Amino acid sequence: DQAKSTGQRKDVVVQMPTNYRSKRNIIDFINKNTKFAEAETKLKTGKKYEANSEEDHGTVRENISSDEVSTIISSNMINGKLDKSTALIARTNAPLSKYAIEFLRSGIPFTIIGKDFASEIKKEFKELIEMVGANEQSNLLDVKSNLENFHTSQTETYANLTSKKNYLKELGKNIILFDAVLDIASANRELKHMTVKDLYNFLYQMFSRYTSSDANIDELDKKKQVILSTVHKSKGFEFGRVFI
Repeated sequence: DQAKSTGQRKDVVVQMPTNYRSKRNIIDFINKNTKFAEAETKLKTGKKYEANSEEDHGTVRENISSDEVSTIISSNMINGKLDKSTALIARTNAPLSKYAIEFLRSGIPFTIIGKDFASEIKKEFKELIEMVGANEQSNLLDVKSNLENFHTSQTETYANLTSKKNYLKELGKNIILFDAVLDIASANRELKHMTVKDLYNFLYQMFSRYTSSDANIDELDKKKQVILSTVHKSKGFEFGRVFI
């Protein structure tokens, strides 16, 4: 804050204090090799921020799309396992829940550190199905058909309105997510016999299989899976590859 007010940001070296989550070698490396202004400037200009030596190799990339994340992870898998520890970290559970669905579809192994992921997806779906007048007792195939028709009509109605561009984009993404979960659920039970409530129950059962209450990073490393975690729960952990 003082650097911002005095306009001397480029001369400021930010010291990382001792804390109970970070190992001593991390603190020493940060304080010895990193200047906040240098790192920030390079990131803002889209340049790679690289460590000072090959031994401490590392690269930061900006603006990676969600599709690229899955592609990068898949390309670094060997015999169904990742080449090195990998984490996908977000501020909240919402984006992590959507990545979990994508990883299930793509065959990418993952472990969730945290809880309430199913609740995040259920919230998204509840808003979606209410748009077509459905409820928990509605048949899934009927809901799927109604959502497709609704999306088509909304696209035709608002196609030329810039103010509705983001709305249509999010609607499309959420319907794709809904269909993805239906595809996964259909492997266990015929959709024609399932209601929306059945789908919600399936979500909780599915996410419980991929959730770990034990945040022991050494044990998680052995699994060679993507770790999905919020920023809060990932503090103090070390990973070879991190998506934020």
